[in-house]
Amino acid sequence: MVTKTNYVYPPAAYLVQCERSEFSGKTYADAIDYLMIVIKERDLCASQIDSIREWQARTKQGFK
Repeated sequence: MVTKTNYVYPPAAYLVQCERSEFSGKTYADAIDYLMIVIKERDLCASQIDSIREWQARTKQGFK
């Protein structure tokens, strides 16, 4: 009997590097603009993590 291990990885689209913008502003308005950018980046990253979790749950169900 031979045991073979198959590694299953999440789709590459879920593993895209998250963006991290640098703050270079000097005013409160710049800080607000930066905050809006950071919120969008955070939401995109959170979406990727949610997609990985969903993929993992679907994959685990397939192996039962």
